[in-house]
Amino acid sequence: MHCFSRRFWYVPPSGCRRKGSISKGIGGQGCKTAPWQLDPLAATSGYCVQTELKESLIPGAGKGRFSLERIEAGTVIRKLRVVDATSPHAFEPGTLTRIRNVEEVEASFGEFLHVAEDGCALENDAKEGKAGGTCGIDATHVPDQCSGDIARRRWCATRASDMCWSADSEAAYFFAPSNWVNHQHGSHANIAAAVDQTGLNASIYATRTISPGEEMYKDYSTFKNPRWFTQYAWREAGQPCTGSLGKLLRPAAEKEGQASDDNTGDASPDVRFSCTASLASQSDALRAAVTRHGYCMLRHTGCSVDDDTLLSFLPHLAKAAKIEDTLAYNAAGGNVPRQLLELPSGISANEVVANTFPPHTVIPPHHELLFTPMKPKYVSFLYLEGSGDTTVFDGLAVLDHLHSAALADWSTRCALLRKVNCDRMVYRRRVVSPGSAEMSFNEGCISWARLFGDVPLEQAVACAQHAGYKVHVESSNALLLDFAHPLVCPETGALNNNTAADRLIFPNENIYWESTGEPISEDDCNILHEAYLRSRVPFSWQRPGDILVLDNRRMAHGRGPCSDLRRILQLLGR
Repeated sequence: MHCFSRRFWYVPPSGCRRKGSISKGIGGQGCKTAPWQLDPLAATSGYCVQTELKESLIPGAGKGRFSLERIEAGTVIRKLRVVDATSPHAFEPGTLTRIRNVEEVEASFGEFLHVAEDGCALENDAKEGKAGGTCGIDATHVPDQCSGDIARRRWCATRASDMCWSADSEAAYFFAPSNWVNHQHGSHANIAAAVDQTGLNASIYATRTISPGEEMYKDYSTFKNPRWFTQYAWREAGQPCTGSLGKLLRPAAEKEGQASDDNTGDASPDVRFSCTASLASQSDALRAAVTRHGYCMLRHTGCSVDDDTLLSFLPHLAKAAKIEDTLAYNAAGGNVPRQLLELPSGISANEVVANTFPPHTVIPPHHELLFTPMKPKYVSFLYLEGSGDTTVFDGLAVLDHLHSAALADWSTRCALLRKVNCDRMVYRRRVVSPGSAEMSFNEGCISWARLFGDVPLEQAVACAQHAGYKVHVESSNALLLDFAHPLVCPETGALNNNTAADRLIFPNENIYWESTGEPISEDDCNILHEAYLRSRVPFSWQRPGDILVLDNRRMAHGRGPCSDLRRILQLLGR
């Protein structure tokens, strides 16, 4: 049974401030008492039931909060007012302070630097045998080699990441006084917190009956820490925030990787249509499904399955999905040229392609054109005939799986998660001038004509830079095109990584971390690939005319072995 404590020890505030240690905070009110220094048992704390603090039942976890009375499931244990970080009442006893960005974190926690200056927290932590942060970082002081703004940011990030709770994906919340409640998973937890619909009040309540003398526990893995705060904790403190920590400590056997599905009503990922007219009428249902689930399966129920009828769905699909800008795969930077199809009039043949990989080839999970600045927002597939799976994977669940103890040991997971949240992956491609002699003997050689047209070197460089590539010109006048992308999509919060698939076509040294220039390791690649495989979404083709629409920023796709007669068309859009 995994458990953890990240609560700081209570130090009475009297006598803790040194002369001259007062600083101006975000509200201009000067130094406040830190939440971990407030009396956690005071009447002003907001607790509605009788509790006490004593040594936790979890070995090495320090103190915990215990109930002194029987508490029925659903009972409100603590009531708090929600205040913004900019309010003069931020971090007052009985409040839950809401912080919306990094600047507010550093301004708010900067008010509490006197705790480190006085050494009170340091002395008390040492007395209790605390080791500091989960990655070996001591929250009570900064290393000697750090100074000034760097030290301040690191201290603020470490303290904040140890205390954060979140009810939504936008803001981080901080209890005053601190809760003093340790972590347990699943049914072992017995309390949870919530903010009401007005956003003005919050409560902690019992999720099951709590007996007198029983210790209170929260499940940290249920915290919805905002993406900006998660990345801030990894970047500045070098450690996970509480929500990430709960996932890292989750037992390997526990069911994981369930992506968030809590928006846009009850949209179903399956939508039925019979003809072009009904496809157009399902526009709202299609887009709602993609918004909520990351994909929509349009099931064809019509009688006609001839090619002309099925291909006529494509322009209507683009309208129904509100794809404003369809992309030509080859011109967008596809690494392997794809077959362009002869289509009925009114459909641009340049926008519809078929995969030409050999039928026996398994294509690993990938997000289409992730290695180019032209990555499409949507990827759609139209099924015509043949056997073989199109595989679908949810990038939100992949990111959750990267915390799993089943994938790697603690230090390996923490190191990879820090890179995933703070670094970028760089793809390097080499293209040569049109008509280059190298193309006659190097089968994998690509001309820049496919990307930018048959243009001279100077114009090709300008086009590449305008598209978003960093360009290096070789002595042979070949171009090295570098493109860096974040592994966590800023729009969806999902993992976007193609290394398992792209290492089939890119030399290993041409896929590397931006911060160090080091190629991605075999171990990291295997962990990322395994996380994708654990996040597969159940899906199968049922009949000709079925259409699969993916949000390429969240969902990855691949392919299993298939028949020679398999025909599936692809349409890309932004």
